[in-house]
Amino acid sequence: GGYINGSGIHIAGLTATSNKVYGNQIGLENNPKFDNNPPHSNQNGILISDGASLNDIGGQNAEYTNIICKNTHGISIQNANENFIINNRIGTNFNDFPSLGNNIGININGNNDDAYKNVIGGNNVDHGNIFVGNSIAIQFHQGSIINDINISFNFFGIDRDD
Repeated sequence: GGYINGSGIHIAGLTATSNKVYGNQIGLENNPKFDNNPPHSNQNGILISDGASLNDIGGQNAEYTNIICKNTHGISIQNANENFIINNRIGTNFNDFPSLGNNIGININGNNDDAYKNVIGGNNVDHGNIFVGNSIAIQFHQGSIINDINISFNFFGIDRDD
């Protein structure tokens, strides 16, 4: 895990479609399974913006899980539509170490255009994201044009096994 003072991963533009972001650790050094990893802070762990659509952040299988910790925004969706945020650990690692939280787990902003039909979680508990240690789990910006956001089967402050 290296340090990037902007976004760890940035997916942007109308032609940025159907990308897969699987199995990454963003904001941690070395092995995310240990509690003593010194965190590195990005403005956005993952930024999806400017019309990017149909991108998968995480996935149904455990090896697709992203660990996103110690960023200002774990994941930020800005003017992007129909993206899927599934089965990620946002603010914690595999040991549920809580002091690795982001300021905001997921930030959704439809400021200049709109943000619609983004999915956070999935169709069952195995697809839910785990939010632990974030100051705010999910934030919608006031005044934004945000429609049809599906937030389902996520875990806030606990692991799916608790």
